[in-house]
Amino acid sequence: MASVIRRLNLARGIPRFAELATGGIAMLSSYTATILWGGQLRSIQVIETDSETLLGMELLHGSRVTLDVRDGGTVVVDALP
Repeated sequence: MASVIRRLNLARGIPRFAELATGGIAMLSSYTATILWGGQLRSIQVIETDSETLLGMELLHGSRVTLDVRDGGTVVVDALP
């Protein structure tokens, strides 16, 4: 994730506390990015982790998400009416 953040030259934000799956708390670096989502530009926070890229629930608010839960499965995000 750090290499992607560097390649995109994202602006550093304020550190964020995150609750881990283990129940522990960690302080993580955050960055600001602008993305095109649903045909509109949105400013989002990117949290740097050592794991795979994750999509936050805040970004998905107002959407229906359909997952084919298998290797290579399809993920579809549709706006709710």
